[in-house]
Amino acid sequence: MNPLDGPGPDRPSLLSPHPRGRFPNRPFQLRGLGSGGDGLPDVAAEADPASRWLVVGHDVLGGQFAWVPAEPGAPPTIHYFGPDDLGWQNLEQGYADWLYAVLAGSLTRFYETLRWPGWETEVAALGLDEGIHTWPPPSTVEGEDLSKVSRKAVLMAGLVSFHHEMARQLG
Repeated sequence: MNPLDGPGPDRPSLLSPHPRGRFPNRPFQLRGLGSGGDGLPDVAAEADPASRWLVVGHDVLGGQFAWVPAEPGAPPTIHYFGPDDLGWQNLEQGYADWLYAVLAGSLTRFYETLRWPGWETEVAALGLDEGIHTWPPPSTVEGEDLSKVSRKAVLMAGLVSFHHEMARQLG
């Protein structure tokens, strides 16, 4: 089975569209940009002309995945900006390998510290342009246990900006 063959009852899919832009049966923590879902920003609209990095996905807690072009002696790879550590991490995978891993179910282990009891229900209720703001944030000691924080649906653009601004201020 190749997960890139598209959605089906026995095949994972990055997006399982619902008429209202929601995922009633399959909660996803990751929104892949450029996948054509209503409410998702266009990859070109997310691109920062001053940066060579290209944001290719958001997770519901405001994390970002970005494709970083090749440097001399290094291949292009996907990097992740996490709301828990407020820094970029090289995932050491090219775009195709990263996308395949996501579609094949690798998010369970990747996000094990960023889930809480009942997360599936909360994520399934979100629109594609929404994320979950937590207070205190997961980058703080008080916010590490997401089952004990306040959670609220907010627009994704504001959530991503919030985490990047925190990272900038903490420098």
